Amino acid sequence: MADLSDLLAEKFYLDLDLNAPGGASSSSSSSSSSSTAAPAPLKLTDVPNQVIVSILRLATDDDALWAKFNVPFVCKAFRDLYRSRDASPLHDALVLNFEEEVAKAKRAPPRRDSRREPIVRASRVIAWARTHAESVRTLNLNHRNGASLGDFNAANFAQLVAAVGPHLTEIVIYDGFQKLLAPPFWAALRDSVVPARNLRTICVMDLPKGLSMSDVEPLAQLRGSLEELSLDVSSDNYGNPSIGLRRFSESFLGLTNLKKLELNYHFRIKEIPAGISNLKNLKFLSVTGCDLRSLPKELGALTQLEVLAVTVNKALGSASDDVAFPPELKGMKSLSNLRLEICGLRRVPAFVRELSSLEEIVLFGNVGLEIDGPLDYLVECCPRLRLVKMEKGRNTSSWTPQSLAHLEAFKAKLQKKNPSAGVNF
Repeated sequence: MADLSDLLAEKFYLDLDLNAPGGASSSSSSSSSSSTAAPAPLKLTDVPNQVIVSILRLATDDDALWAKFNVPFVCKAFRDLYRSRDASPLHDALVLNFEEEVAKAKRAPPRRDSRREPIVRASRVIAWARTHAESVRTLNLNHRNGASLGDFNAANFAQLVAAVGPHLTEIVIYDGFQKLLAPPFWAALRDSVVPARNLRTICVMDLPKGLSMSDVEPLAQLRGSLEELSLDVSSDNYGNPSIGLRRFSESFLGLTNLKKLELNYHFRIKEIPAGISNLKNLKFLSVTGCDLRSLPKELGALTQLEVLAVTVNKALGSASDDVAFPPELKGMKSLSNLRLEICGLRRVPAFVRELSSLEEIVLFGNVGLEIDGPLDYLVECCPRLRLVKMEKGRNTSSWTPQSLAHLEAFKAKLQKKNPSAGVNF
């Protein structure tokens, strides 16, 4: 593998002096006799950390172990960079792929005594994590599709989180791990991960029964670091009041660095607090499968919001249009994707015609949605619109020939204005 200093010097015309305290110095070569002076070489400190990390990832083939034993020893600047938050992509990712381990076990020849080793031995994983604690930045539990957890239990998982927690920037836990998400995990999250304030992403896709508001409230301390928060209940538990949050936690409203927020299938969440306007950097908001009766007008203050999903909030259609969808929502000037399927709607909300950035709107599953007129204004008012999904919901009666004819006419109008546009119905 090529020398890292040579790679960077070639890429950025750096004059690297590895003996210098900062790892870089100005050129010491004699001046050229040419009348045209060569451009002054960049110093290492002139190159953004993110750029250097990207080059290092390519140079090391994303080999975290190789990077660990080489990058910090190039120079002091590289050592400082490797210890910084910007270098997270170079560090270890602890991935527990139970499904993959099951496949390996099936391929392995049977033991002579017919005993089976645990799929993932907890003691080995925890011992490895404690040894590598300072370099682990990502903790990822992959899909297991019914795979055995072996001897891995909630207490073990809590020990694992506690071991690597202070340095974690990302936690991703897919569905199928409810047994591991018991109170000890939330305690480890509170006591080990949160105080370090390094976490940027937490994604939990299958929350367990008995989750309390006090379990998630410590996340409020991650203001300034947390950028993505996804706390989902499995859609298989939709409508189950014993699973999920009781309400939209006010503690989330102080996470002003959030760019993505997902709280899906929390059936007891009935409203989004007005304080949602604090999340000025939010680009993606999904509150699918809740019990929302209306959207707060304060959503209109989220001028950077690009995706809004309020799918399967059937009560939205029971309120009048200006109550369920207040006119202030037109302030979402960056909104490009709006998902309103299965919301009990009778007509397309009026604020939609003010969304000049809208590119995609999903409306299927709204039984009785009026389509003989209200769709036409989308052609005139949403110049970027390229996709309208109107598939019928399950168990709905067929559309009348007049309705289908109107949809065909609407599709023709939209495609005349935007040839690449599509209407699915």
